[in-house]
Amino acid sequence: MSHNQLIVDGLAISYNRVGAGDVVLLLHGWGDNKETYKALHGLLQDNYEVIAVDLPGFGLSESPTTAWGLNNYSNFLTLFLQKLGIHKLRCVIGHSNGGAIAINALANSQISADKLVLIASAGIRLSNQSTMKKTFTKIIKLSLKLLPGKWSIAVRKKVYAKMGSELFHVPGMEESFKKIVAQDLQTEAASLKLPTYIIYGADDTSTPPSFGQIYANLISDSELIIIPEAGHFVHQQKSEKVNKMVKSFIDL
Repeated sequence: MSHNQLIVDGLAISYNRVGAGDVVLLLHGWGDNKETYKALHGLLQDNYEVIAVDLPGFGLSESPTTAWGLNNYSNFLTLFLQKLGIHKLRCVIGHSNGGAIAINALANSQISADKLVLIASAGIRLSNQSTMKKTFTKIIKLSLKLLPGKWSIAVRKKVYAKMGSELFHVPGMEESFKKIVAQDLQTEAASLKLPTYIIYGADDTSTPPSFGQIYANLISDSELIIIPEAGHFVHQQKSEKVNKMVKSFIDL
């Protein structure tokens, strides 16, 4: 596999590029990196040019100097693809936050693709979920004032883990995380007009299957698949099954 680096928007960006043909772009989730799709590379590279990028702040790519929201990451994709001389994608595949970025970028015409695959995609911000998180966070912050530093960090990690948050996997990206989770993408999703394959794990508690149903209802040309006995990282836990389904969808 070819590991590459280039400067985009002043940041050193790491990416993998394999195969030849129509381009498939792979976007990882929050706290993850481009290697999350390693198994998918081998399956697609005989028929497509496959590009997996470490998004700014993750993997081997540099972090933004300011807090980034979904619009910033979408603009980054525009610049990244321009640098590579790519104007149209056969398919963009996004896991979790990568799916949210893909939806936002496509809806705002910052990237163009024939097809979209959403895997355990984030971007659905339910009002009661938002209120619960804010209240829970206030309670935790208050209680942590009474704890020594190391205990404070340990408790905070456990609390956010129970809430499905990967915030503490990426030190220094807290403000970006807050901006991203504040944006709901239901309006953007409803504007999409491309064939979309939606995959969720039945046991996912971070982005539950109900999110997939919401996206399926909003995106007119879409199909929802729920994978039994799989959680948030369904593309790793059931990699053979998921990868075959994704390839069949792209090949159509």
